[in-house]
Amino acid sequence: MNTPEPQTRKQLRSFLGFAGYYRKFVRRFDELSYQLTEGIKKKGERYKFTEEMRAEFTKLKDAISSTTLLVSYNPNKDHQLHTDASTTGVGAVLLQLEDDKVWRPIAYISKKLDETQRRYAVTELELLALVWAVAYFRHFLEGKHFTVVTDHMALIYLKTSLGKTSRGSKRLLRWAIELSAYDFNIIHRKGINHVIPDMLSRNPFFDADEKELSLPALAMKLDSLKEDQENDDEIRGILQQIEEKKARDFILDEDGIVRRKTEKFNQIVIPQKDRLNILKDYHSSSLSAHVGVIKTYLKIRRKYYWPRMKENIRKFVECCDVCQRTKDDHQKPIGLMGKHEISANLFAKIAIDYVGPLTTSDDGNTQILVIADYASKYIVARPTKDATTESTIKVLRDEVFAKFGPPRELISDNGSAFKSEKFKEFLKKYNVNHVCSTPGLPRSNGQVERLNGAAMTLLRARINDEKAPAEKWDNYLQEAVYGYNSSPHVVTGISPYFLLHGQEPRQPVDSEYIQRKEDDEPELNIEKLNEIIKVRNATRDRLKLQQNKNAERFNKEHRFVYFYLGEMVMLKEANPRKLQPRYSG
Repeated sequence: MNTPEPQTRKQLRSFLGFAGYYRKFVRRFDELSYQLTEGIKKKGERYKFTEEMRAEFTKLKDAISSTTLLVSYNPNKDHQLHTDASTTGVGAVLLQLEDDKVWRPIAYISKKLDETQRRYAVTELELLALVWAVAYFRHFLEGKHFTVVTDHMALIYLKTSLGKTSRGSKRLLRWAIELSAYDFNIIHRKGINHVIPDMLSRNPFFDADEKELSLPALAMKLDSLKEDQENDDEIRGILQQIEEKKARDFILDEDGIVRRKTEKFNQIVIPQKDRLNILKDYHSSSLSAHVGVIKTYLKIRRKYYWPRMKENIRKFVECCDVCQRTKDDHQKPIGLMGKHEISANLFAKIAIDYVGPLTTSDDGNTQILVIADYASKYIVARPTKDATTESTIKVLRDEVFAKFGPPRELISDNGSAFKSEKFKEFLKKYNVNHVCSTPGLPRSNGQVERLNGAAMTLLRARINDEKAPAEKWDNYLQEAVYGYNSSPHVVTGISPYFLLHGQEPRQPVDSEYIQRKEDDEPELNIEKLNEIIKVRNATRDRLKLQQNKNAERFNKEHRFVYFYLGEMVMLKEANPRKLQPRYSG
């Protein structure tokens, strides 16, 4: 508080009126102000500011501006802005309602008027004080409701009338537009009770610093900050450079605080012990809304600096629990496409899956068990009454194992029918290696998923072609499966039927046009068998090539992440609502 000594009895009376407003916060106020109070009583004597008065004046100033009186801004509490104007200056104080229901000051400001402003009318001066104070405290007042207290009744009228009429000076209209961005109401207080802003406006020695006001800067005590800087290992090195005049961008300001000064910024250098406080305020507080790394960095660097600040901000934001739970991941999706081994041996590797439940057929069937061969793309599909382990074992044993032999590897999802102990024992009996796809990731069993879709499309078309009721779907299932197996595969160009049986499938119309038996049923000899083997090997190579192309295309849009054993991770929620967390853990 840089108030100079009062030069007149009137100035002394004004200062005591200001100080008396906070007498209940200042210990032994009457003792501290005794000589000053006596000084305003000697009306007949010449005014003299004695050494005793000077000592009391200094102590009283220190007591009023001490940190036990000033409070830190809290956005969740109520605030009042007291303003006043005189012919020499404007003044204001921002107050906060504390838990003890007492209004305490956050900061005092005042400003001398220039020659032009001194010629303003009284109402214009009062409005100038309000506009200037609101702009000065804008970081505290934007986006919240507050109350303006004034001793000028006309401001209440101006608040409701300006902007609704074209009358009035351009200056008043411009100020009205500026104030319209804020949410406040105005109450009137008699001048005799409007002590603090009145004293600030009438004493030009309270000249406010025009620098931006920042939330953490006010809360941080300068003496404590200076001490923390001196005790910080990194900043001690900067201080030494300043003393040796080797510091390029660093200076000591008038308060002895180390700052980094560049063409764009004048930043306070923050010691290590205070950095977490800055990070929390600018990222996690109610006014920061958990913005991302870049925005948090851009906000902080306007006022603060410390070595490796951007890296610290990145780590802090990435480790923020709220951000991890609530924010969508805008990076490439996690997980690269793996590759299955492709063999030329038919039914050495198969995939199984259930399609259903479907409409209950006349025979009581509700599911379709689809079995796909990786090498030939040949599928076996059988209707079942349910999707149980028993039904699965029966179809696999009778329709696959007994006809093509048991496979080396069987791939399935994590359905209950495939995870039971009975199913494990069944596969163990035939020495079949069971591989389960990743839970919640259907594409990891994509082979059978795609074939399921193709078979169902053909079945749906077949039923509609016959105009048959849905309950008859199992009557047309094998025809639909034959239609798929007898058609050339888009990758290999060869039908699964040919790869399995070594001959082209017959269609009913073939009997009308193919008369020669050798054309319809070519002789099966060694040469023909070798040709079939070559075709199967060529098919395997084409499938591998296509698999590599698919993986390359897929992996360009995905990224690899490695999780260590025991590492803490978040689990992505399946279908969260708009305002629900995206992850849990």
